[in-house]
Amino acid sequence: MNFKVLSVAALLVSTVCFSVVSSAESIADKIPETSEQIELRIEAELNTLFRDAMKTAAIHLGKSDQVEPFGMMTKVDGTIAIFKISDNDKSRGLSVVQKAHSIRKLLSELALTKQITSSVLTMFATLTKEGQATPQEGLTFEMEHKEGISIVRFLPVSRRIDSENSENNKLVFEIESISTVNKPKTIFASILD
Repeated sequence: MNFKVLSVAALLVSTVCFSVVSSAESIADKIPETSEQIELRIEAELNTLFRDAMKTAAIHLGKSDQVEPFGMMTKVDGTIAIFKISDNDKSRGLSVVQKAHSIRKLLSELALTKQITSSVLTMFATLTKEGQATPQEGLTFEMEHKEGISIVRFLPVSRRIDSENSENNKLVFEIESISTVNKPKTIFASILD
């Protein structure tokens, strides 16, 4: 008899606790984010994309000494997806610029249909910085977020040559030399704010 009373009491207590927790969660869902919270959320999302794109580029560079343009995105459910242009007879004739344009177009279509919240287009590039005569090889990361951030990061890549053993030759990311500049929106440009 005591067991029945205790189990009924436990059931009532757990129901009340569950209701209180559910109410607290629904209240938290209704509290708007502060501008600082929004900024931190966007920064975390873009940093995750950048880190994953950098790792993916490193894998490609390690295998073939080059990086074909590829896109990464954060889908609305929070998962990250990656894609590149298929390697077939039709795509082999495309230039790097044409491949990048195709990837931008697909990312824009995904943004327009509200399937993604952020994106990065990564490709190998050779740039000449202002005031320097020698071009610098590296990776460009065109990153955008639906809430307005649109930047390009350039990560210089240098070649370390071992004159005694060519198997020790490698490409090195010069992380301390990363540069970031704002750019016009291209992926989320057609979405009304």
